[in-house]
Amino acid sequence: MQIRFVAAVSALMWSSIAASALPQLLQPVDKWQLDFGDTQCVAARSYGDAASPTILGIVPSFNGAYYKVMVSVPRAGPPYAKESRGVVDFGRGPINSELLYYGKSGVNQSVYQFTLSAADMAQAEAATAVTVKADRASYGFALSDLPTLLTGLRKCNADLRHYWNVGGPVTAGTPIADINTLLTRRDYPTEAQYTKAPSTMQYELLIDENGAVAGCDALAPSGVQVLDSTGCQIISGRTKFRPARDFSGKAVRSAWTTPPLVWTNGVQGALDSGCSMLSSDGRTLVNMCGQSDAARMRPTPPTPMPPQAPK
Repeated sequence: MQIRFVAAVSALMWSSIAASALPQLLQPVDKWQLDFGDTQCVAARSYGDAASPTILGIVPSFNGAYYKVMVSVPRAGPPYAKESRGVVDFGRGPINSELLYYGKSGVNQSVYQFTLSAADMAQAEAATAVTVKADRASYGFALSDLPTLLTGLRKCNADLRHYWNVGGPVTAGTPIADINTLLTRRDYPTEAQYTKAPSTMQYELLIDENGAVAGCDALAPSGVQVLDSTGCQIISGRTKFRPARDFSGKAVRSAWTTPPLVWTNGVQGALDSGCSMLSSDGRTLVNMCGQSDAARMRPTPPTPMPPQAPK
């Protein structure tokens, strides 16, 4: 009897400790905002203090295969992105996720960015709360209206793909230069050099009527967000396309998937500042373009020249 009593007390203590470790759930201060952007669908909601809110955001990839769950908090973050691991829990058990943590330039704001597969994100349909853990920080959010919101995001993505003529009667656009040569050794992100990130990636690009890259997503996450983001930034900044044409020959919008592109893992590389920025004043949603901020990449030192043989 005494052993059972001790075991029961021990279980109660551990249960109490685990409960106390969970963050207090923040309550929403406004409704979900769903932005049907030109290149990306974004849902965001303000929590906690209306004057200085914490923002919960959900951003599906263009192909709907994965989602970014983003938490923007009103405090300064690191000037350059930090890659690590995090956890998202919709009440059915922890979901391990790659995590990107970065500060927003010029304001007192930092962003935690998690990546979940569409199957993992489906757990949110019946969830009443979500907790996220990132290094030493953890946040909890009360959830409501998720089935309606996720349906709205899927509809937004379907409309977006129609807007960019995916599967439509258009001739495909083609890159003007060889896209296979865009990713060089010096571009490889420093953070990715110490991970098991794949060396081959594919990206889905949105090409406007002028042949410029208007949007970019990794076709599938590499497991290292800084690698996905840097690849999009480089491709978007260094390539231009002959635009797609409709049946009358008029230039139109289109989507284009790159061939498998091989990264060369070099000794030096640039560290990206992260993908989408999530920000709000409690009422206004700032659209996220899915592109990296080139101005906040670490400068890459010049590659030393090999010693020359004496003449």
